[in-house]
Amino acid sequence: MNDPYIYIASLLLIEALLYVLVKKGVKFRETLEKHGVEVGFLSITVDLGNASRLRRASSLSGGSVRRVIFIAGISNMAFLVAYLYFILVSSLRSVFVAVSTGGTPTSPFIPIIPGVTVGLNVLPPLLVFIGIAIAVHELMHAVVAIIEGVKVDSWGIGVFAIFPLAYVKPSESSFNGASRRSRLSILSAGILGNSLVALLALTIISLLSQQVAVVPVIIDLDRSNASLPAVQANISTPSIILEVNGSKITKLSDFISLLSDLSNESSVLVLKTRRCVIEGYRAVETDVTDVYVLHKPAGSKLGVYLNELISSTTPTYAVDTLIYMNWFFIVNLSLALINAAPLFITDGGRITTEVLSRVSTKANFLVQGATSLSIVTLLIIGLLNSLTSSTP
Repeated sequence: MNDPYIYIASLLLIEALLYVLVKKGVKFRETLEKHGVEVGFLSITVDLGNASRLRRASSLSGGSVRRVIFIAGISNMAFLVAYLYFILVSSLRSVFVAVSTGGTPTSPFIPIIPGVTVGLNVLPPLLVFIGIAIAVHELMHAVVAIIEGVKVDSWGIGVFAIFPLAYVKPSESSFNGASRRSRLSILSAGILGNSLVALLALTIISLLSQQVAVVPVIIDLDRSNASLPAVQANISTPSIILEVNGSKITKLSDFISLLSDLSNESSVLVLKTRRCVIEGYRAVETDVTDVYVLHKPAGSKLGVYLNELISSTTPTYAVDTLIYMNWFFIVNLSLALINAAPLFITDGGRITTEVLSRVSTKANFLVQGATSLSIVTLLIIGLLNSLTSSTP
């Protein structure tokens, strides 16, 4: 579907229509419920049963498998929590310094809001990736619960507004009656699943990156200072940098390194470029090649804005797949990090409760409360940064 707005409107209209039909028609509602379909306001869930197939598939698991899953789950969560707190402490310190010096605070945490922080053009694939990530998360909970001997009453999939969802409903009595190690293993399993998928996506990204050729591009000139060498030479922009003083330039870092070495010297640069057209992430070459002679005084800037873009020689499938894999990686890593965080509504919060409640209820509340406040604060700052940067 070309227009994401049509996709969103159609999905919401279908959900609203089903909700009205269910409210008005008792027989229709009973028929849906008979097949495990439950319709709420802007939500639809489909119950897939009690995971009997998963129970048969996991019946061969032994004690060694349980130990590996437990160690992997807890180790993965410990790493993610340590990484999260490193980011939180560094970010909050930067925010404090910015506020105390009258600067603008920034945050690495930016909430994914279609049409606000991300373009609507990425919405359809993004929703698919979120759905897969959530399904993997819940599936891992179900599999490990069955391996640990905890009964799973039901599991299913669905959608809330435009966001896909999945769920697992383990028997509360069975879960509470399991050993502490089993409960920790089940709770950490979803986080482990998303981490493994993120690692897989990162591997694919690494392999695809080898097929993606990039070129250094002069995006624009610093026209605020007419005396700068690039402005005086009136370099055509955008242009791909081909050579400097007869030496080929294939990477942006090569060009920046050369300028850095000559920063304190008076120099003459013979710059060869090829004009291009920027299409998204690509620099599409034209047939026009230019040669410029730049006289750069010692200590002077060249006066160019640079970027590294994907060459037009790179296959389209490689570029598209790389972009999608990047989003897939971000979605799974974000879901793993958020669920590992000691928050009141996450798996990490339940694990923290399991660990700290025996030591101190106040300590448990303090840890989760402070973490929640920190993340919410950084998310708000990140959202404001995003809104400010998008303002013309």
